[in-house]
Formats: sequence, C-alpha cells, structure tokens
Amino acid sequence: MGIVSLFLLPFGHPLLMPLVGMPSHLLWWLHVLPVAILTWRHGRRAALLAVLAGGALVIAGERTVGAGFGVPADWPTTLTLAGGTLLTHVLVAGFALHARSVAGRYRALFRAARAGILHLNSAGRVVEANPAALKLLGLSADALRGLTPAEVPGLHGCPGPEVLRETPWPAVLCVGAGEFCREVHLSVTAFPAGDGGHQVFLVDRTTEVAQQREIARQGHLSSLGEGLAGVAHELKNPLTVIHTLAEIGAADGALPGETRDDLAEIQRQARNMSEMVKELLGFSRTRRETAAFRLDALVRRTLVMQRMTHGAAVEIAEVLEWTGEVPGSAARVEQILTNLVANAVDAVEPGRGRIEVRVTRVGDGPVRVTVRDNGPGVPRELAEQIFAPFVTTKGEGAGTGLGLAISRKLAETLGGALELDAVGGPGASFTLTLPAVQTAAPPDSVPPGADRARTEPAPVVLAAGPGQLDRGARGA
Repeated sequence: MGIVSLFLLPFGHPLLMPLVGMPSHLLWWLHVLPVAILTWRHGRRAALLAVLAGGALVIAGERTVGAGFGVPADWPTTLTLAGGTLLTHVLVAGFALHARSVAGRYRALFRAARAGILHLNSAGRVVEANPAALKLLGLSADALRGLTPAEVPGLHGCPGPEVLRETPWPAVLCVGAGEFCREVHLSVTAFPAGDGGHQVFLVDRTTEVAQQREIARQGHLSSLGEGLAGVAHELKNPLTVIHTLAEIGAADGALPGETRDDLAEIQRQARNMSEMVKELLGFSRTRRETAAFRLDALVRRTLVMQRMTHGAAVEIAEVLEWTGEVPGSAARVEQILTNLVANAVDAVEPGRGRIEVRVTRVGDGPVRVTVRDNGPGVPRELAEQIFAPFVTTKGEGAGTGLGLAISRKLAETLGGALELDAVGGPGASFTLTLPAVQTAAPPDSVPPGADRARTEPAPVVLAAGPGQLDRGARGA
C-alpha cells in the first residue's frame, strides 16, 4: 500500500500537481516497477504479459489523457512513446529474468548442498539456514534465526566470521540425546556475501576423522605384528622345553596316574599356546581346516580349566543341548571360548557372578555356542565397535582390546561367525556360530526309538565351582 501511495502522490499533492507535466515524459517509470516485480515473482509468461500490457496502457493513456489536459496525442507521438516504453520494458524484464535465474540457481545450490550453510546479516546473526545445517545442528530454522554462530548450541566458542574467513574452526557436536547421541565432527569456515553479511559453512568431517582413526589403528596393528614376531621367537624355546618334559613325564609308568594326567594336560596346553602364537602371527590370513572334533568334549574340558583358574569368584555353568562334531581346529575354538569366558569373568561381580555356556542347534542349521553373563553388559555406544581392535570396556591398563577382534577373525576362518546378542541391558551375550559335520541318515532297519535316542540326546546341564571339582571331571 505504501508503494501505491508513492506512485499516486504526484496526482494528489497540490504542490506537485503542476509539476507532473506530460505523463509520457514524467510517468513512464510507473510502468517499469510493475514489470520488474511481476517478472521476478512469476517468470517469463508474466514478463510477456507485463510488457504487452504496459505498451497497451501507454497507447490508451496517450490517446485519452494525452498532454494531461484531456487532449489526445497524435498517433506518431503515441507510437513513438509506446515503442520507447516497450523497449524499456523488454530491457527491465530481461534484467529481472537474469536476476531471477541467478537467484534460483543459488537457492537450488543452497538447499541441495550437503554442507551446512548459515546466512548471516551484516550484524553477524543468522538470517537463514539450509536443510543440511538444520540436520547437522538438530535445530529448527526458527530456533537458529537471530543467533550468532557462537550462540548456536554445539558451536559455543566459535569465533566471528572475520576470523573464520582466515582459519577454519573445528567443532564436535553430539547429535541426539542420551544413549542415542552421535558424535559429529565439523569444520566451520566463512565467506563474505554480497549483502555485507557472511555465509558460514559447516562441513561434516566425521567420515574423514573415522578414516584417520582407522589409519592410526592399522598403525597399531602393524606395530603389534612386529612385536608378536619377537614374542614368538622368545616363546618358541621355553614352550618346546615344557612340551618335551611334560611328554617324557607322561610316558613314565612309575608316576601315579593322576600325575601323568596332569603332565598330559600341561603338554596339551603347551601345544595350544604354540598354536595361539601361530594364530596371532597369521592374524591377517584366512584359511580353513577340514578336521573335525567333539565340541561338547572341548567345552567341558575348557570350562574345567576356567573353573580351576578363577576359583570361587564366579559360577560357570554349561548347558549342552546338542552334542556332536564340528569341522575345523579345536585349538581355535578353545581360544575363542577361553577369550569369551575370560571377558565374562572380568565383567561380573566377584562372588555373585554367573556365566552360562550353552550349546544348541536347530534342525540342520549351524551349531551355536552362547556365552552369557550377569554383568553390567556392553554399553550401547560401544556395541558397533566392540569387535574392532583396541576397543575394550575394561579400565585403563586392564585390557588390550584385541581378544574379541582376534576371536571374530578366528571364527571367520572356521567358516562361522561371532556376534554380540544383547546390547545396552544388564548382562552380555556373545554367540559363536559354527558349521556342524553332516552325518549320513541312519538305515531304515534302525528302530525309531533307537534313532531318536542317538540323534536327540537329552540336555546335559553341568555347573560347578572349584569346591565341586574332582579328578574325574578333568577327564571329561
């Protein structure tokens, strides 16, 4: 309404009315602004209609009002003025269309850009934010409008745009709330805008930071490999001596039977230690073995050693719902199971902890060995990285963060998998999946009852603390 009043002012003010003169000379610009506005807002069709309408209005005005006193202008004058006005309108419409095209391209880039963009006015306050910025900051456009970058949640301490023009500023945001919070790394820079303000760019560097951390982790693994080569060389001779002496003692018939059993166990454990060293040195290699072993016997034997090692601090129970053979290396499976049980022992409360090792199989599917404890569980923020090297839930200096990483790699070499089942709740549960040896179908002459007794044994549940162990359990 104010713009319309401005155009009507010369006709209504008594001091300006005598100065109006001929409309063709002093009021031609009244046609220019409507053409520019209509073209800017509505595009080419509006520009064409505005140009034609402007020319028609000039002709109509000259032929009716003329010199401003009701005397029509002649046709040569009318056509000359109409042609000049049309030319002016075409130039104005063309400029408006060009400005509209440039602004449209900028708006499309502004909205589609993956980097967050904050448009600041000359006072350094946010005027507008693109969708990427709203997503990165987790805020609405209304919440951002009117704030300085330093006042934006997550960007506290951000310097002014003049400083950002010279040096990018790193920022770390926590997008989300509570346990669903996600860490986002940003690089904040600024560029001057044409209106005296600035464009502040928020570039997401989260993937780049993760890659840098992965490179550093690979460097740790490389250093670890070099160290393991030296450890293997140093352990080779002592393990050979232990294995040889244990073998000689176990073969001595003069020793008591229990002593020979102990020496045989020492011999077996020394052999397992040699295999573990080889696995660490060949950590990056993937190979599968075709040998088969009794999984239930290995579980019993491993848990007997774990009970002897950890004493009365924790109850270790085994539930064997399936018994049979699985292909692969018994030493590798024992190493995986030992790592899982040892981690569970470290997680539970001494004196109240309980660990359950359950072996199951559904139909002809894979065999599952589940290790479950009643400890605090795995934090949700570590669940996705729990199998990465050097990631641990233990305190400083209490763990290397390699046990689960190596265990998963060993499971893959066996043709199986190692997964975390429970996340965020009390208690942790890890499941080792292994292929089972496929046995031939029993002959038709075998009675149904006997076949069922052989293929579907009753679950075996064993639980013992150190006080419940005897020599007979060790031979299981």
